[in-house]
Amino acid sequence: MIAGWRGYFEWFPDYYIEVTEVFEDEDKLALFGFAGGTFKNKEGESWRLPAAWKAIVKDGRVTLWQVLRTPRFRLRLLSGIVKSEELKICECQAAGI
Repeated sequence: MIAGWRGYFEWFPDYYIEVTEVFEDEDKLALFGFAGGTFKNKEGESWRLPAAWKAIVKDGRVTLWQVLRTPRFRLRLLSGIVKSEELKICECQAAGI
């Protein structure tokens, strides 16, 4: 997982999340907002998409951080920005392959 995130931040060094709503139920959180970034900091190759996250916090520590997204949509988005061979490398890294 760490290698996947390193590769992701190489592609999108300014990756960010913007949380606009939070719902809490005991130790569970649902967060809604946006995620975005710029491919290798290239002007005109940025994106910002609606996103959602699920978190579980126990004893003051995050025990689950889950990004809820539509992978096919993200792949279509990135395919217009990223060369197909680079996309395959990043997807494999993110999957830990």
